[in-house]
Amino acid sequence: MNLQALTGLLAMLFVAGTASAQTTPPTNPDSTTVIVQGEKPGRPHNWLKAESPHFTVYSDTSRGHVRELLENMERFRYVLNTLSHIGEGPAGAPKFTLYYLADAEDLAIVNPEMPNRAAGLYEACEEGVQGFAAYRPGPAYVEQNAAEQPENEGQTLIFQAYARYFFRSHFPQRAPLWYIEGYARYVSTMRFEDKTAILGLPPYSTDAYLRGLDMRYPSRLDYKDVLNDNDWFSNRRGETGALQNDVAAKRNRQRVTDQGPAELARSENGRLAAEFTSRSWLLTHWILSSPERAQKLAAYDAAVQAGESRVDAFSRLFGSSAVSLDVVLRKYLLKELKPGRMAVPGLPLPEVTFDDLPASTENLMLENAALQGCPSAAHGRRLLNDIRNEAARHPENPVAQIALSRAEMLYGDPRAALPWLQKTATANPSDFEVSYLLGRAELKLAETTDNPDAYEAAEAALTQASGLEPNSAANAFWYYRARASGNDHIDADAAGAAVMAWKLAPEVDAYVFNAALVHAQSGDMATATRLFNQLASDPRPGPWAKPARDWLARLKAGAGKADVLAAIVAPERPDTGWHGQVDWTVNTTAVLSDVIRQQDEDDKLRMQAKAFWAPPADNATPQGGQVMPNAAQEKIGE
Repeated sequence: MNLQALTGLLAMLFVAGTASAQTTPPTNPDSTTVIVQGEKPGRPHNWLKAESPHFTVYSDTSRGHVRELLENMERFRYVLNTLSHIGEGPAGAPKFTLYYLADAEDLAIVNPEMPNRAAGLYEACEEGVQGFAAYRPGPAYVEQNAAEQPENEGQTLIFQAYARYFFRSHFPQRAPLWYIEGYARYVSTMRFEDKTAILGLPPYSTDAYLRGLDMRYPSRLDYKDVLNDNDWFSNRRGETGALQNDVAAKRNRQRVTDQGPAELARSENGRLAAEFTSRSWLLTHWILSSPERAQKLAAYDAAVQAGESRVDAFSRLFGSSAVSLDVVLRKYLLKELKPGRMAVPGLPLPEVTFDDLPASTENLMLENAALQGCPSAAHGRRLLNDIRNEAARHPENPVAQIALSRAEMLYGDPRAALPWLQKTATANPSDFEVSYLLGRAELKLAETTDNPDAYEAAEAALTQASGLEPNSAANAFWYYRARASGNDHIDADAAGAAVMAWKLAPEVDAYVFNAALVHAQSGDMATATRLFNQLASDPRPGPWAKPARDWLARLKAGAGKADVLAAIVAPERPDTGWHGQVDWTVNTTAVLSDVIRQQDEDDKLRMQAKAFWAPPADNATPQGGQVMPNAAQEKIGE
């Protein structure tokens, strides 16, 4: 399904009021994860594993929290698939995996580069697609007047992160970023009422943030920035609007005296991301409220791809300039915005099963998961050291040995992983992960020693693994690498495995890049160019964007099949710290609280400088006997 069809379907919800859904639940599951930050509830002694038809959850929260999460995720997934007309996935496709945490601070184990006020993380690389979620308390919705009930922000953030993954995994478009972010936020407040899904409810923090812009606190962005996908200081992708003067404006505020541009950028990125997402949500909501506007999105995308300015193309097609959008959308927010309803007669109520995991897994679950996010070499070595120490305490624990084998294969000595993997694969040939890691370790050894026997051993183990889980994208990709590396040709099996990995997980840039090489080597330059362009033009470019741009230039200059084959046989991995895509979700409520607190402090400083205001003495008591409140302590959403 293409982007135009999806926007048309969403827009019809506003016109008809309801839209009929398919009665047969379509599915297209894949393996991935989501993160949302929250507070720490009571936690069990051990980790648990829970499964529903399309999700696997590992958690150190309670069974009740996990059951509620899975029931809501199954419904959310069902509606997104139904709305998008996504058909049945392949039989035996991997389930979507979430790590659902009791303590948000544990997210730093997975990715220590977590920014301030981060509430969600999405990671995708050649090791897999994954993320994590931390429990956040909130009200449970009931199916009576669901649209009128207080928002469960924890659920909103999880839905937003999953929707971003859903879009990337089912639609080839990587841009416009503002639409992808707006779509994810738009569906994130989905609620269920009898046989109806309610879409487009305003998230509390987003609505409050937008209403306060330029009234309670100044904007950091304008709609020129939004249309040009300028959501971070460090990622200015086009001509800037309000963003271009923001560092200077912030430095002029009296409270900032000792921060350089880099520190200012880091401190402001959470606020910029929150404002970008909020403005993107409102712009997307406005477009989807009219089928006529929704149908213009495809023409807008085509115009941008043809080289027209994003701002000019939007003004020409939608009749609103970047400047006038502020007025148009503020009016829409205050007077015209309304949700849509969709009839969904087959909402699932899934069966959930639970298993308690051994206490010895406690210090290895997140470390093992972190390895599958393609961390930097420095973080990978830290994980390796921690896992070595912990695994030595539990030599008989298979979870510990799996984690140790993966760590040695990726960041240590693959030879150290082989004895346990070989012994276990022989004793338990039906264990997919053991066969997969054995193949990976043999391949790593072959690449470092140029041993033909190791290449054959890697192929054999990965072939065994493919028989156990034929729809594993990661296994298909590494089988392709094992069969192609060190050869003077690429055969149909290797090429087919590369294409299979891409089709199973099109959101993984490494798979897209290698599929493009395979298509180029086969002579299909049209597909190769399209895939390279997909990576090269991504508004949030990953480490494969530059190699993709380089290959577009090489193909244009006349690179032939021999050149492509050389790149396949002896690949160059991007030289970056983190090898995958990383998308953070920002806790807008926390950012809003920070913004108001900061603005109150700035207002005080300005008034002090003008002698309009002086702080009262400590414990000063005005007439009436009440201690004066400190406006800087005002909190939103707490």
